[in-house]
Amino acid sequence: MRRAFVLFTLLLPLVVFGQQGSWTETSRNDFSDGWYERDIYCSYRAVSYEPDSGALEFVPRFDFTNDGWIDVVVSNKPTSAGWDQAKRDWILVYTGGADGFNTQRFLQYPTYNGAEVDGADLDLDGYNDLVVCHYYSPSAPKVGALCIYWGTAAGPSPTDTTMLPQKQQTETVYIADVNKDGWLDIIGGDYGTQLDTTFNDFQDSIAIFWGGPNRAYSSSNATFLPAWVARHNFQVADMNKDGYYDIVVVNYYPTYGTKNYIYWGSGTGFSPSNREELPILPYFPHGANVADFNKDGWLDLVFTGTGSSNQAYVYYADPARPKKYEDPLILNAGSVFGGSASYDYNDDGWLDLVFFRGDAQDSSGLSKFKPWVYLGGPEGFSDSSRLEFGARKYNMSGGFLTDLNRDGIKDLLVHSWVLFDSSGVLWGPDFYTHTQLYCNVDHHSQCRDMGHVYTREQREPYISNVFDAGQAVNWDAFITIDSTPGTSNINFRVRTGPTPTPDASWTDWFQARSNGSIPDSVNGKLAINRYFQYDAGLQWSYLADLPVLFEVTTYWGPSITLEPDYDSTTYPAVEITYPMTVTNDGTVSDVIDVTTEGTLPGWTLTLYTSTGDGMEDSNSDGIPDVDSVSGSGGQSVFRVGLTPPSDAMVGDVDTTIVWVHSTNNETVRDSAFLITHVEPMPALLLLPNQDSSAYRGQTVRYALTLTNSGNGPDVVDITTEGTLAGWNVDRRSGISAPLTDSDADGVPDLGSVPGGGGIAGLLVDVTIPFTATEGERDTTWVVAHSSVDTATTSRARLVTTVLVPPDTVPVVALRIDPDTLVETEPETPVMCTLRVQNLGNKIDTFDIEVGFITANVWNYRLLEISLVPLGDLNSNSVPDVGALVPGSGKEFLFEVTPPAGVGNDFTGTSALGNTAIAVLTARSSVRDTVTERSEDTILVIPLFNVHNFPNPFTGPTTFYFSLPEPGKVTLKIYNRAGEYLATVVENKPYDNPGVYFEPWDGLTSEGRRPAPGVMLYHFNFVPDNEAHRARNVVKKALSKGGSQ
Repeated sequence: MRRAFVLFTLLLPLVVFGQQGSWTETSRNDFSDGWYERDIYCSYRAVSYEPDSGALEFVPRFDFTNDGWIDVVVSNKPTSAGWDQAKRDWILVYTGGADGFNTQRFLQYPTYNGAEVDGADLDLDGYNDLVVCHYYSPSAPKVGALCIYWGTAAGPSPTDTTMLPQKQQTETVYIADVNKDGWLDIIGGDYGTQLDTTFNDFQDSIAIFWGGPNRAYSSSNATFLPAWVARHNFQVADMNKDGYYDIVVVNYYPTYGTKNYIYWGSGTGFSPSNREELPILPYFPHGANVADFNKDGWLDLVFTGTGSSNQAYVYYADPARPKKYEDPLILNAGSVFGGSASYDYNDDGWLDLVFFRGDAQDSSGLSKFKPWVYLGGPEGFSDSSRLEFGARKYNMSGGFLTDLNRDGIKDLLVHSWVLFDSSGVLWGPDFYTHTQLYCNVDHHSQCRDMGHVYTREQREPYISNVFDAGQAVNWDAFITIDSTPGTSNINFRVRTGPTPTPDASWTDWFQARSNGSIPDSVNGKLAINRYFQYDAGLQWSYLADLPVLFEVTTYWGPSITLEPDYDSTTYPAVEITYPMTVTNDGTVSDVIDVTTEGTLPGWTLTLYTSTGDGMEDSNSDGIPDVDSVSGSGGQSVFRVGLTPPSDAMVGDVDTTIVWVHSTNNETVRDSAFLITHVEPMPALLLLPNQDSSAYRGQTVRYALTLTNSGNGPDVVDITTEGTLAGWNVDRRSGISAPLTDSDADGVPDLGSVPGGGGIAGLLVDVTIPFTATEGERDTTWVVAHSSVDTATTSRARLVTTVLVPPDTVPVVALRIDPDTLVETEPETPVMCTLRVQNLGNKIDTFDIEVGFITANVWNYRLLEISLVPLGDLNSNSVPDVGALVPGSGKEFLFEVTPPAGVGNDFTGTSALGNTAIAVLTARSSVRDTVTERSEDTILVIPLFNVHNFPNPFTGPTTFYFSLPEPGKVTLKIYNRAGEYLATVVENKPYDNPGVYFEPWDGLTSEGRRPAPGVMLYHFNFVPDNEAHRARNVVKKALSKGGSQ
């Protein structure tokens, strides 16, 4: 029942704040004057607290067992069934589940040659009913029939049925609220009674069984329309945009050719004389499809046929003549017994045509095909833009496209017109895995094209009628009652304007939050207007979870507003406070009650005054309030405190809705959203402080431990400060590897340290310079920094003192240098020259040890300058440079060879170890704990190469290439015909040799997804060294389509 409530508080004409009221839509009659399309309708479904209410809900429903999973149906045809020898067989409902489908889980219903099926809750009892075409009736073999198997909690009942007889060979069925009276109607098609010997028409081939209360379906409550023979499959839509549904009829008679029909709906129903005839297909038409293929806002038509009818006809609507469909586009689609479906196969934003190819005259299995998809686009369809897909071949009699396993990807149920064969579910997105469902000559069955009739989007818009408030008003709150199971949703938009019909003076559509407020202006346009309209977008992703809209109410007039919304963070057990401002736009002072909802269990919510005191109940109505907010724009501030529990988890999100209510008028209220995230609480401890001493030239290693006592992981940066000039500090992980910058913030770190007491080791090497004086003291501070909160740090003090050696104490010190960077090519040796110096006061022999920081084994040799191998003077099985007197030094050579494959064999996401770090350690023989080391980096300049991965690819791919020297790269994509598609990089400089990668999102330069197939990419490399020649490579990549 639509309710409009108006209260005048001032008798001044056209004063915005002088009128208040509300507008509610809740009954079927309320909703019925809006605009919507065939898959939703305004029903008489009631909610318990409002006996006269209705609902806006979906028509097709295929969860027959009410368990939250889509079920699929196959209609078996007996192996021999004719006019006089109908054999009994079964309709099989394969029930869905978390494991998909299997041949051991099904319901069965008797039939004498089944055909199309449809599903809906016809009697509004909450259980989905199954409607089946019996090609021949079980009670009279020469008579066809539609049968309603009424739903129960366990599935459609095989005994509680309603039989709706037709003439014979009943094949096609479609459920819709054709006359928009709130009850679903059933349209059936069959082989009617001959009117005359010229076969101009057959009588009663089309029956519309009108719905109503108390299961009103019967032959006496029906409208019959003539056709030749109505065949697979009907379509229902408002083809000419006059507000009435039209019926598209696939129509044939052997030998005499065919004219398909559009019966035009009107305010007086349907009439045999009010129809459009479309000549098409010489013999055996099967299949109709409607959608807006060229995006002009009008519905187009597709007809297919089988047998000798090897062409599909595409009729584009003519907006200048809405009732004329002429001059079809002809596609050589072959024999298409199963009709077609509309689906954006390659995610380019254009609907494509999927043809279910099969031959009605061959049920032996000799004729089998895979589905064809004709790719749509701005230029339309053509035979040159079609693909074959699918896991196996079928002789198809139909198909059903929707997500069947809750993974968000469309799957395809294919019906097989073959004796003792299997129909099957082809699982998306590539349809190359399948589940077989046993059947026997599956006859069309479940073939309803799902999604919005224009776009096949899983969203059904409902646009309300325009409401007139009588004068310009301040639209205030927007309140809804709805049901959104699973992942379904209802997305609301509203607009207002000064004229009865929306035009340029109206505001743009803007999002309206259910139980939220309406702003005073939108994109600079004033929303304080006389007229109001809303758009409810009923969205679904899985066909068992369908939203229902029960009631919409909007309030206007003297208002209160609460601002702002917040989205912020806090820590466990730490209160966050939100300042809120309430504005009273009424004409008199008002006490504003404050309530909240939605706060998570365990969280503490506290209401405070602006001064921080607890909010009180000044008017003694049991609700805390903001006392006496003056009218005409008066404002008051209060605060809302939210405290997560101490055991709150990182990532917890609380959404609290704060409501303010006028106590002058209970219809006036507003709300604000407070979204609070729990973030990690940093707590770091770096220990211990340490003191040590050593001689000049020696290195002291300090072992530290970092503990993260916070409630979440933390990437801990490590810095040092206070070190004396000339002293060297080196930071290493607990396993002695150099620290890296894992979070790319420019500071070395310990990586991610787990919260709750997680620890990480840290080694700090302090090296005393040879120039240091005895007794000199260095104090180095090691600082650990939280990346969660940069203000959180922990510090450890390292004090190192230079010892004064007595004459009797030998000083052992050495140096090996330099650290080097050398380049080489794959499998090509390279040499580094190094020098060892004896900085102590004793003759010493220095061993040379070699280690590599790399995942691969690299070959190396240690050589004298004369190129002979280093010897082992001290006979400890380790090469050495021989005995050096104090102050002397010696040079030697380090030769290293990259292993096979490094630098010229890379696949996937990275090159195979193009760089190695060789660590050469010189160790004293006088005191083997004294060491010095050099780090030498060997960079392998890769051979020139380029490829993409993955290949083949679905959606995006990445191009990997190796460059032997600095230069600029251009990479462009073309289709197989050489037409330009996209540019990945153009003249992009790369300053160093190495391996690089560049991702491509798979879209053309115009943002569209190109057709699947072979693509060519042209890679051009121009070295910075002009003396070197440019490189050009053209390679193939295979695209399988993908998501936009």
